[in-house]
Amino acid sequence: MTRLLFFTLLTVGGFLFVAIVSSVSGVRNAVPPETAAKPQPLRIAFYTVGLGVGYFNLALDLFNSASQYFCTNAPIQVDFFVFSNQPAPDDLPSNYHLIPTVKRGWPYDSQDRFKWMFQHAADDPALDYILWMDADQRFERPVCYDMLGELVAVAHSHYVDSQKDGYPYESRPESRAYVPAENGRVQNYFSCHFFGGTYSKMMLALRTMYEWLEEDLKKDIHARVEDESYLNAYFYYNFPTVVLSRIFVWPEGYENKLQWVLNRHGGRDNAAAIARYMKEEDKPRSDE
Repeated sequence: MTRLLFFTLLTVGGFLFVAIVSSVSGVRNAVPPETAAKPQPLRIAFYTVGLGVGYFNLALDLFNSASQYFCTNAPIQVDFFVFSNQPAPDDLPSNYHLIPTVKRGWPYDSQDRFKWMFQHAADDPALDYILWMDADQRFERPVCYDMLGELVAVAHSHYVDSQKDGYPYESRPESRAYVPAENGRVQNYFSCHFFGGTYSKMMLALRTMYEWLEEDLKKDIHARVEDESYLNAYFYYNFPTVVLSRIFVWPEGYENKLQWVLNRHGGRDNAAAIARYMKEEDKPRSDE
């Protein structure tokens, strides 16, 4: 590298100045563009459960809708994981992964999600985010960063007003899922249809919730709403940093019951980030 100095004369306000101008010849980038380190994409582990043929097909439909609408135009790598007892289809996309899981029946096929996620994600500490969504949901709009945060919860679509609806918190103090009823005056009742957060926050939450649940089961205590009760108890002590509108877990058939919610988000056809879930009668409850 050669540095050349040039001298020039400047006249400013009647005074003569000598200015030194530096020029560098043969300068090259410190790191050639072709070898410069490229920023690594964020990594998201997106979990659901698909035990039984019916729920496994629902899980694949969920993942297909997420592949179409979730973080599709962002520098993010999303890997979809389904806990299932079903064989993998031959045409499974490379970012869809099956985690062999034994079907134990209700309520274990739901409430064991905390333990399953914790044990699986523990092997991949390079993850940035961990998300959960129930398999009976579908993405209908593009969405991404709205659903990412340190600890993310979504307001339950069935419970809008604690004084009117009566939030179904676990009311027995001997249960680790216990939440004082007056808590409903200061925060929502949260849905287990979707939750998530950063790797570190979620690993702590998942371990805590499944330990609480196991502790209660040893005392033959079954929380009022199973795993959802423990989620609400955790959020009682650790308020989420992001609280999503119930529009994110909008149930089919609720258009007329909560029309004001839809109107606030632009109506059924224009809601920015809606992820529907099925009617109860349409779910494969007796699936093997």
